Amino acid sequence: MTVTEQIADVRRFCEQLLFSFNVGIYAEGIRRVLHFGKRGTMSASGTTSAPSTRQILIQLRNHTARTLIIENLYKLKSLQEKFKDVIITDDITQKERDECKALVA
Repeated sequence: MTVTEQIADVRRFCEQLLFSFNVGIYAEGIRRVLHFGKRGTMSASGTTSAPSTRQILIQLRNHTARTLIIENLYKLKSLQEKFKDVIITDDITQKERDECKALVA
């Protein structure tokens, strides 16, 4: 599998995940998908060994889409088996975390 195919697979997986939340987010709502961590290595037999866990950052086109996903995270446990091990968190900067702490305090 080439790098281009791997990127397309990750994007397709993310599109399926977001569509399964059933909140009106489609492929057009995704601006960019980044896959972090080491890619699997190709062995001499032609098989690929994948690392156990890799993070994916999904950049959405608008803030409303992000809010809809965060509000509907409870649906995650009832989705298909392939999404069973998915964990979704909000990616915020250290400055934003500090501001939230200040507001809570």
